[in-house]
Amino acid sequence: MNKLAIKIGLLFFTIILVVETCLFLFLYRNLVNTRVDEEITALQARGNSHRDVLLKHNDETTREHVVLMESEADTDVVLTNAEGDVLQTSSEMNPYIQQVIKLREKETEKSSKDWREHPFISSVSPIRENGEITGYVFMFKGTES
Repeated sequence: MNKLAIKIGLLFFTIILVVETCLFLFLYRNLVNTRVDEEITALQARGNSHRDVLLKHNDETTREHVVLMESEADTDVVLTNAEGDVLQTSSEMNPYIQQVIKLREKETEKSSKDWREHPFISSVSPIRENGEITGYVFMFKGTES
């Protein structure tokens, strides 16, 4: 009688352990994906906010102010003209950032999906005046965390 109770107890313990492990892994993946989506959404919103300010006042002083606001944050901003020439930046230009700027929207969308393989998640907010793109606001956030 005692051996049967131990076997049933061990079987029950094993089943519970397997179920809890599967649920933990499922929960972890969902939490990570939710957190990444939140960061990307916040980064895009921040870039759109800077873009809206630059639409109203696109001058040297405003660009310097946007860069100054991001210089103390954990995000980086790069302001470019329509051709991709850098006007202002809040950090050093590393090769990855230069690549994203060169490819504009295509690479930005890709880097947001493949965040594990890139040093930054990024967003781009085109500055459109009268239907024409006059520049871009690129936002970057490191993927270490």
